[in-house]
Amino acid sequence: MKPYRMHLMLCTGTGCVSNKAFRIRQVLEETLVKHHLQDEITVVPTGCNGFCAQGPVMVVQPEGIFYQMLAERDVAELVEEHFLKGRPVRSSWRPVSRCSTAGRSPATATGG
Repeated sequence: MKPYRMHLMLCTGTGCVSNKAFRIRQVLEETLVKHHLQDEITVVPTGCNGFCAQGPVMVVQPEGIFYQMLAERDVAELVEEHFLKGRPVRSSWRPVSRCSTAGRSPATATGG
């Protein structure tokens, strides 16, 4: 098994799936191939992350960047800006301290 530099932990719990998480996964994988990143970055479907109202959600590891309310239209910018250039996309990013939010709502996880 080869190591990846980035794991995209995409929620595929019921709430996220109802908001097209499977389609986002497909578009993410196609866009990674288009940019020749499929050997560096992998999409990992996960169970529910507990943020159903914010879904679909994705955690980028090892950075711990938490993206919320993802849509197909966001994928190209995420790949080009964050995954290629290393600049997280603030419009979809909710800063959560290294995603250590177990048992807390998104508002309290960020001190809000």
